[in-house]
Amino acid sequence: MGEDDANFSWQSQGEGESCPDIEADRNNFDIIGWDMEPGDAVIFSAWTLHGAQGNTSSTQRRAAISTRWLGDDVIWQPHSGSDPTVRQEDVSIQPGQAPIDDAVFPEMWHA
Repeated sequence: MGEDDANFSWQSQGEGESCPDIEADRNNFDIIGWDMEPGDAVIFSAWTLHGAQGNTSSTQRRAAISTRWLGDDVIWQPHSGSDPTVRQEDVSIQPGQAPIDDAVFPEMWHA
């Protein structure tokens, strides 16, 4: 990340609908949650508003892995407000192209 990236919050400075202030009125939202154990997995649509409380433990780390699964109709289209974990300089394709099988977008299954 560059120096300018350190002050950018993709959750608040991107295009699209703003995220509501859930903490200001938690009772007005249908919030679900559950305890997780090592080895558990949660699978959900990226369109689902999601988050977690901070880890308050001073002795235990919280670790997670996140993957994104794409259909064969997807194209690479980076834009303001999109998840910055993969940037244009990280890929070998151009905007408008289908994600190809490479180090960033590996093909996991083919019909």
